Amino acid sequence: MKTLSKSFLALAAFALVSTTAAQATSVLHISGSTAFRSATINAVANVLTSPTAVYYGSSLAGANDLAFQGTYAGNTVQVELHFSGSLTGIAGLTVPASNNYNFCKYQASGTTVTPGGQSNFYSPYGLNPGAGGGFQIASSGSPAAGNSTTTDTSATDVGFSDAFQNTAALVTPFAKSSPALVDTKVGILPFAFLKGSANTADNALNIANGGTDTYTDYQEWQQITDISANNAATLYGSGGLATQLLTGNINDETNVTAVGRDEDSGTRIAAFAESGFGVGNTPTQFEITTSGGASTGPDAVVASVVAQANSVFPTISGGYSSGGNVAAALATTGWDSVGQTYALAYLGASDTDTAVTEGYEITANVTSITGGNTYTAHALTGSGVTNTVAVGDNVYYDSPTSTAIGTVTAVNTSTLAVTVSTTLASGHNILVDTLTGTGYVRPAFLTYNGVPLTKANIVAGKYTFWEYEHFFYPTSFTSNANYALATAIKNDLITSDAKVAGYLLSDLTGANGTPTKSQEGATINLQ
Repeated sequence: MKTLSKSFLALAAFALVSTTAAQATSVLHISGSTAFRSATINAVANVLTSPTAVYYGSSLAGANDLAFQGTYAGNTVQVELHFSGSLTGIAGLTVPASNNYNFCKYQASGTTVTPGGQSNFYSPYGLNPGAGGGFQIASSGSPAAGNSTTTDTSATDVGFSDAFQNTAALVTPFAKSSPALVDTKVGILPFAFLKGSANTADNALNIANGGTDTYTDYQEWQQITDISANNAATLYGSGGLATQLLTGNINDETNVTAVGRDEDSGTRIAAFAESGFGVGNTPTQFEITTSGGASTGPDAVVASVVAQANSVFPTISGGYSSGGNVAAALATTGWDSVGQTYALAYLGASDTDTAVTEGYEITANVTSITGGNTYTAHALTGSGVTNTVAVGDNVYYDSPTSTAIGTVTAVNTSTLAVTVSTTLASGHNILVDTLTGTGYVRPAFLTYNGVPLTKANIVAGKYTFWEYEHFFYPTSFTSNANYALATAIKNDLITSDAKVAGYLLSDLTGANGTPTKSQEGATINLQ
């Protein structure tokens, strides 16, 4: 939930505090893009010496609210981060007297953070793993307003946004085009459209009104492979789209349902600009309610699909507050049972992992194997589901799209030792498909305007659904004591850590030049 405070009270001056285990000489406040949070978090972990952290959420790299402590330039510092969307990163800088955020305050319980140490990670884009470790304050929730022990209600020092400042000002009254902020591009964020999960048992024919449908729901789902800009604009304008407009088969009689982000989202701006729907227009997007053994995923079943009023869901303008929530909605089974429909949504690169790895146990970079075919799992449950690793589950190296290297032959739930039917090589991610035989089919990528999302297609100017990641601060920030620390984080992203959430700016130079755009949705130029 957003923690935007509109008290319109003047800001109090920051006071220096003593350098104890729970206090620091200065605090840097960062807010903004959820699509870029994993990269930002990893950069902070790399820039600080001996970093420790506390966070709300299921993992450090996916946390919306967290706080670091470490040393920089010989001084003890803290970095408080609040991620709820790209427009948050701009709004907190353009009208700071009214846009304070409830940042997570560092706690003495903070534990060590390891850059690139996130174990549950897979990416089809060749991204780097994010930071792992830290102390989990709670598995969900956010800092509570008015609680001075855990919450620091403060102004933003620097903000991250997937959107240009002038574009953000068109979308919400809280993000202004003035004062003009210092804008540095620190990376490239690729985006993708995905279709939600299905089941091989989805076998209804849905013949209605004299139709001649010859494909089952699941067969129609299989035929949905691409979405054009025009179809995307129609989808988000009406909230739904006939499957036949996506497949070209006039006999298809199912529909797809629009799922997406709230008004705070730079991912939403990118999707609406690229499709031509319009960044300032109000979409029709849906949320799900579920029943079953889990809140989302294969163990939950869609109970209903509801279009929420744009003023109330979940806080502003009819959409989910993070890409992780969108991915979880896509991964929930049973969409076809509610109005003969499947979900379609747009996501940033790092958030697609949550959807496409639903139900995988993933252990990163196995460096030592006991007896040649046994490894230690990081857990024995699937990602967000109750299905556990079991004998007979398929095992893969690095990518669920690769060929299975064997199956699980033994599991020790006490030691977390998993034995595989083939000799394992070190240095790989080991993925175990905990949903083998369930019929569940995970969410899948769509091509956009007929072009798949690959780095090569972006470099060639063929795939256009991407945006810059912007690092913003006011001109007055150059005299702030934390300016050098913020600059170090910015430079780390430009040279290295942007690859946790997207691509480096320097990655996109090809034989024909570098693809550039002047605004969201603008024509790609090769320069």
